[in-house]
Amino acid sequence: MKKCVVVGCSYASDWATHIGLPRFTIWPELLAEHFNLELVNLSRPGASNKEIVSKALDAVVKYKDMEALFVMWTEFDRISFQSDQPWWKSFSAETSLREKVECFPGCQEISKVMLENDCVQLQAMVDDTIRTMYTFQTVMEHLDINYIHMQGPSPNPFFEYSVYDFSKAITKAPHFDLIQESKLLGWPCTRNIAGWNMDDFFRFHVKDDNLKFEDCTIDGENDAHPNRLGNQYIFHIMKNQYEQTYS
Repeated sequence: MKKCVVVGCSYASDWATHIGLPRFTIWPELLAEHFNLELVNLSRPGASNKEIVSKALDAVVKYKDMEALFVMWTEFDRISFQSDQPWWKSFSAETSLREKVECFPGCQEISKVMLENDCVQLQAMVDDTIRTMYTFQTVMEHLDINYIHMQGPSPNPFFEYSVYDFSKAITKAPHFDLIQESKLLGWPCTRNIAGWNMDDFFRFHVKDDNLKFEDCTIDGENDAHPNRLGNQYIFHIMKNQYEQTYS
């Protein structure tokens, strides 16, 4: 059986089970079932976009029988180091210090040094992320891979940066005009410049179905991960665009 490969962060993983809630079918499983493919879900809670694109590019080499590749990008500020162990060390410098989260031993110390030495800058962070998206797109197009990608959580978590500054940084990125909107759903990924991500979608777009943000997420503003209904929305969005693009 040919494979459906999915790569993302917790928005593409079994987050409910991870936090001790009853399990439900998640959108990668719905896609694989719909297209009658074997699912390979490489998503991991806390993954950065560097981890995500690395796993996606590795999957292209490893899975010669891959029929479809779905990628869900995460928050722009996450940083990753690939470990010798079969996992990545990923973190956000700002979030690690503010929330006192020790993602791995020494994480907060590294975060403090990075911030004290101005190693986290908005434009550079946005440029790097969109460059990553463009690199992924270029490789997929060159290899003629069937793929769809989208932004899962807000790229600007906790509104760490002003909405205006963050949106301006996206439009100034060197590869901004080179992204194919038909395959990166919601581009340019934030509502303030006429795009959307799944957080935006659940806050504003489901109103047409008489639903609220809380109806599509685990616990509203306390936990914005998609719940059962949210996963069904993502499935239909991905499925419809994939069929429109490749049928």
